[in-house]
Amino acid sequence: MTSQVQGVTDTYGYTYDLAGWLTEVKLNGVTLTTYDYDSNGNRLTRTSLSGSTRNRGHSMVFQVVDGRFA
Repeated sequence: MTSQVQGVTDTYGYTYDLAGWLTEVKLNGVTLTTYDYDSNGNRLTRTSLSGSTRNRGHSMVFQVVDGRFA
């Protein structure tokens, strides 16, 4: 996807796994964020460009029970 604001053009790229889950977001070819999932499709981690990682835990009924920056 491409956007243009005040003459500046940015191109966003999105990568999905075979199950259709978002795994990567890029801006102008630079990875901004990556995502990892478990076998049920629950998101486990989100890692940003700065390297900070947000972890998620899930209960047996797949409710988010913990989220923190590591």
